[in-house]
Amino acid sequence: MISVRCSSNRCSDYVTYSPRSAYDGVSDLSIYIHRDHRGKGVGKQLLQKLEEIGKQNNFYKFLLFTFPFNTLGQSLYHNARY
Repeated sequence: MISVRCSSNRCSDYVTYSPRSAYDGVSDLSIYIHRDHRGKGVGKQLLQKLEEIGKQNNFYKFLLFTFPFNTLGQSLYHNARY
């Protein structure tokens, strides 16, 4: 699943999850927030919606990765209790 947010003919933020056929109920997670939208709660909203969709589809675990320098991403996941 991929969800993209667009406005004024410009796509800026997205969240993806990729079910893993070898692991029922487990998915990879990726979120990108355009620099202009960071710090405004967009990532939190996308993550909450993804969790809601995941629960509806019997997912119990999302796998994610952040680079060590991605402190904003790490903060998002930490605040969401990942």
